[in-house]
Amino acid sequence: MQPRMPRGALTITLLLSACALAAGCAARRRVPAVSLPPPPTTLPAGDVIDSAPAAPRNSATLTVDDAAVLLGKPFDADAVASAVGARPKLIQSYHGLGGPQDERHYYGVPPVGLQMLTGRDRVVHTLYFMIEGDSNVAPYSWSLRNGVGRDSRPADVRARLGPPEASGPGLDLPRLRTGPWERFRYPPFGSLHIQYSRAGDTISMMTLMTESALPR
Repeated sequence: MQPRMPRGALTITLLLSACALAAGCAARRRVPAVSLPPPPTTLPAGDVIDSAPAAPRNSATLTVDDAAVLLGKPFDADAVASAVGARPKLIQSYHGLGGPQDERHYYGVPPVGLQMLTGRDRVVHTLYFMIEGDSNVAPYSWSLRNGVGRDSRPADVRARLGPPEASGPGLDLPRLRTGPWERFRYPPFGSLHIQYSRAGDTISMMTLMTESALPR
């Protein structure tokens, strides 16, 4: 009997299938499409990295740039706690059908709305800043040091970050509805994916990625 796929992994599969279709349509229209894997949407019983409580750093000083030091480095629970003031735990490990290249490990820091994605190498390739939160982490008002944050409109974002290197419309699937998105270069850390609300007038999530994690 084949094991059942976790709901979080199923959501990823649905998104990637939809984005693969969108990519084909976008290529014909010369519009870039996104294939960014989302954080898992459920919290299965996972291995706890550290269950000891830790108070998050002052929200007035905690920014995307503070956590960005974790990007491109091997996952380390102590380094995470040092950067954001709270300890992480394993949310979900996913071993896809495509072999080792499909292996993914999601970690979360619930008090500060942060999730991290590593591959087989356990290097942090993607940081998810969950401004609206989800079933795994609490909402948190993440912002950039330049002032871009939850209430920033697309015009405000472009004024501070310049023109996006890629953009696209939202998804409207039965289990996955999102607003439009834009992606910007964000040196020296990598690329910054801005996910807007369905109305397109506020930011619901920011994602920081290494070059190797960029959608192709």
